This record gives sequence, structure tokens and C-alpha cells, in this order.
Amino acid sequence: MRISTNIPSQTTLRHTDNRMNEVNKSIRQMSSGYLHNSAADSPGEVYLADILKNLYSGMNQTYKNNEQSASLFQTAEGGLAEVVGVLTELKQLAVHAANEAANDKLMVDADQLEIEQKLQTLDSIARNTSFGSIKLLDGSMGANGVTVGDNLSFVSANQYTPPSPEKGYLVDIHQASTRARFEGKNPLTVENIGDGIQIIVNEFEVLDAVGGKKKINENAEKSGGTQGKFAKIDSHFGELREQIAQIQKNHQRDPNAYPFEQMSKEVRTLVMYYLNNEFNESGMEMEIFESPDKQFVLRHKEFGDGHSFSVTCNIPGVLTERPMVAEDAMEGLNVEGTIAGYSAIGKGQYLTAREGAPAQGAQIRYDRELDYIELPVFDDNGHRVGSTYKLEPQEMVVGAPMEGFVHISQGSKDFYLDSNQGISEPFSFISVRSSNLGQNVRNESDYQSLADIDVTEIQGARDALKLIETAVGDVSKVRADVGSFQKNTIEKTLGIVSQAAENLEFGASVLRDTDVADAMSRLTRDEIMLMTSQTALAQANQKPATVLGLIRN
Repeated sequence: MRISTNIPSQTTLRHTDNRMNEVNKSIRQMSSGYLHNSAADSPGEVYLADILKNLYSGMNQTYKNNEQSASLFQTAEGGLAEVVGVLTELKQLAVHAANEAANDKLMVDADQLEIEQKLQTLDSIARNTSFGSIKLLDGSMGANGVTVGDNLSFVSANQYTPPSPEKGYLVDIHQASTRARFEGKNPLTVENIGDGIQIIVNEFEVLDAVGGKKKINENAEKSGGTQGKFAKIDSHFGELREQIAQIQKNHQRDPNAYPFEQMSKEVRTLVMYYLNNEFNESGMEMEIFESPDKQFVLRHKEFGDGHSFSVTCNIPGVLTERPMVAEDAMEGLNVEGTIAGYSAIGKGQYLTAREGAPAQGAQIRYDRELDYIELPVFDDNGHRVGSTYKLEPQEMVVGAPMEGFVHISQGSKDFYLDSNQGISEPFSFISVRSSNLGQNVRNESDYQSLADIDVTEIQGARDALKLIETAVGDVSKVRADVGSFQKNTIEKTLGIVSQAAENLEFGASVLRDTDVADAMSRLTRDEIMLMTSQTALAQANQKPATVLGLIRN
């Protein structure tokens, strides 16, 4: 029996200290709510829990960001809805002003005054639609541009279009766009019309196919596009027959009073008038006019290679070479050229920079049209005996080294969708100012935008309708884009981020948070073991006292 060293007491004391540490640890876990209160408790789990907590924090803020973005888009959509409402009212006013027969000057002046007030409302919406201090519909959150050069105009750019350098993107046109056309060979006269003329014009679309072009009309198998339309006049019957017969009779009776040239002109004018009326009634985008050589020219109103027509005529040479044999019109051409040195996509008069090109997404319009030029006609002796006319060649139109520049400023903003993966998506809002709506619309009044419309004249009212229809289409498309981005990008991201944040929070909770039931069970166990150890320690400390008894005895 030893006095100096009490091994049982030391062993019991060690176990007592361990139990005391476990009791203290359980108390810390329960009081703090955290499973690990220092990195020393479990370095690996503390590290992973910190990473997950950081990811969750980013996801949680991303969710809040997307909620804020959804509110921004709802604000913009509300402003666009107001714009559509104003444009609808503008259309009603323009339609009313176009009713020439029932309107007097005071009525159309009142319509014009109300239109000007509505245009001011559009400008007010553009100025005041904002999210906080962010203006949404004044163009500052979109891509804007301007062109420098004859016959060039800026149309649009998207959120992915880079801003142009200081000098702008160089625009070089290689081919001006044309319209499908059909030119007669000989003038129609009061004599060669004979007992009457019959003209049939069949309009159709032309689709690009792998094997070439395909016509789509009412007699062809359809794979898409719209059904073809046709117009027909026949001077063998009806009022047209009577009027032409009267002109012929007057000329035959008194050629001096009713000269050949004038009577032939009147016959051609009648034919063009009736055929143009047929085009309008049939809803065809076609027109017929007279060339400087007095020959008929039929032309589609749309530029490019997507629309064409065929012509049938009973008088050989006036239009077709053979009587009552249909001939196709000369196909229209799309504009061709480069933007920033890269070949661009041409469609009608519009040239769009390709994806991946320096100016990707930028679209411009080149509206230069080919015109007739006069060419002298000489006899065998070199004396000028007259003139002939032909369309100017492309080389005369696009012969310059370059046509101009397009300058683009980019105000589109990125919406940060996922902070952990660094995902963002840009979006571009348009300007709804009256001076920015209804642009690039061909019209006889030469209106450049809604800001120019004047319905006090009947032609102005009709042209105003064209611009308003274009503006409604443009704004409605942007409104649909806003709704689509909000639904398919923002709100979908909200759901994904919410689920991801929940999963991250759960993972971090498993590693970080105290399981109270488990901690309480361990605390109870450790307290019982601590009390047992303390009792055993007291007994172990009493063991050396027996030695004192031996000494006393």
C-alpha cells in the first residue's frame, strides 16, 4: 500500500475531467444552438458549414434581387400597357379623321388637337415610368443608335449589341434592294387595244428552300406562308368597255380633236386606274404605273425577294410576249452589304449584323431606290433622234467606297440571376417617346415618326394610321418580351433559387445546428457519469487513509 502515488485516484480524476468537458460541451451546444462552437470541435465540418453558409447567403440575396427585378418588370409592363392604350385612342382619332365625307374642318382640327395631347401623354409616360430613380421607357435602358450617310437610317439594336467605337461602325452597301417588277414591251395605244384588253395578275410568296425558291399561291401545294391573291380586269365587258369604246370612237371620228397620243394616254390611264382599284379591293400589295417610255410597269410594294407575281395579258407585247400565257415578274433583290467590315443579313431594305460580328444585332435601313435614267438614241449618222429610258444600274447607286456609319450607344442592363454561378442576363427596353415610335414606315406624307403625324389632310390621316399600326406592333412586341422575360427568366429563377437556397440551408443546418434531443441525451448521460466519477474519486481518495490506521496502530 502506497501513500505517495494514488493511481486509482488519478485515473478516476482523468475520467472525471473528461466527463466534465463533455458536460460543458453539451451545455455550450444547447445554449448556443450550434453543434460546433469553435473550429477545434471539428475542423472539416466547420469548414464545410462555412462554405454552405456563404453559398446560402448569396442565394438568399439572389432571391431578393430577383423579387426586385420582377417588380421592375411589372412597373415597365404597366407603362407599356398605358402606351398601348394611348396608341389605341390615337388610332380611333385617325380613323375618325380619315372619314373625309362626314368631317368638316373644325372636326379634323379637333382630332389633330387631341392627337397632339395624346402624343404629349406618350412623352410623359416615357419620362415618368421609373423604378426608384431608374427611368425605364425613355431609351436610357436600351440600345440606341444613329446613322451618318445618305439613305441610311437606324432601325434597332438588341441587348447584345456592343457600343460602337468613336467613329462608329462602317456601313458599306453592295446592292440596293429592289421590288419584284414586270415591264411591258410596247405601249398600249388606242389602236392596238383592239376590241379590248384582259390582264390577270397573280400574287404569291417566294420561300427559300434547300433546293431553291418555291412559289406559294392558291394553286400550289402549301408548306407555309399565306395564300396567293389575284386581280383581273377585262375591257370586253362592263363600264371599262364602254369608256374605251367611246375614246376609240372619238379618235376615229376626229383625229385632230382627239389626237392619237392623247387618246392612247387616256386609254392607259383608264386601264391603270381600274387595275389599281382591283389591287386595293383584293388586298394585294401591288401597283401599276407608266414608265417614261409609256410602257406599263407592274410592281410589288414590298422590297426584297420574298414577294412576287405573274402576269397574263391577251395583247402580245403590251405586257407578256405571248397572249394569255403567264409570265413571272423579275424577282426583287434584298439589300446586301457589310456592317463593321462583316457581311450582314439583308431582307428587303433592312440590313442586320450577324451574331458574333462586332456590331451583332444592329439593324439599319438603306432606302435608296433605283430610278429611270434617260439614254439618248442616235441614228446611223450619229444624230440624236430621241431618248429611251432604263433603270439605273446598281453600280451607279452603290459605287461609293462606303455609304456611311452607324453609331450605337448601349444602355441595356444585366439582371444578376445567380450569384454563385455568376449568371446574368441583359434586357433592353425601348423608348416610347412619340419621336421614337412609328419610324421607318413608307408613307406619302413623309412622316418620320408619330411626332410628325397631321390628320388635317385626308392623306395625312391615312398615313398616320400606318405609323400607328407599326407603333402598336412594336410596343406590343416589347410588352410581350417583358412578360416573357419576367415569366421565363425572373420568376423561373425565383423558383430555382428558392429551392437551391433551401437545400443549402438544410445542408448547413445538418453540419452546424445542435440536435437538442441528442444533446440533451448526451448531457444526461454525461452528468450521471460525472456524478459517478465524483463518487468514485471520493472513494479513491479515501484509500490512502487506511495506511494512517496502520501507522496509528
